[in-house]
Amino acid sequence: MQFTRFLRNRSVSATEMSRHTGEQTGQRAAGRHVVAVQDSSELALGSRRTRAGYGPVGNGNTAGLMLHPMLAVEAGTGALLGLVSMQVWNRGAEELAPRRQRATIDKESQRW
Repeated sequence: MQFTRFLRNRSVSATEMSRHTGEQTGQRAAGRHVVAVQDSSELALGSRRTRAGYGPVGNGNTAGLMLHPMLAVEAGTGALLGLVSMQVWNRGAEELAPRRQRATIDKESQRW
């Protein structure tokens, strides 16, 4: 099956994929000394006109999603054990005040 067909299937959701992989990672991590590594990323999907339904990323001229994954890594070896959790969200189309002028609670970094 093509990956894009899989993702378009109504039975598939980011929440369910994250939940399932988190469970699998938890089983692999059991009894090990684990470090959880997390970071935010933007997934750019192309021009905003061609990607209706997605919010702005980057400089605002590209459509896409915001991602915040957490990975489990074995502390002693650095071996990747898997995805612990993942948040995915769309930025709204509204204009935001410059980052330094926003209250801490209004910043995207507060989402996780």
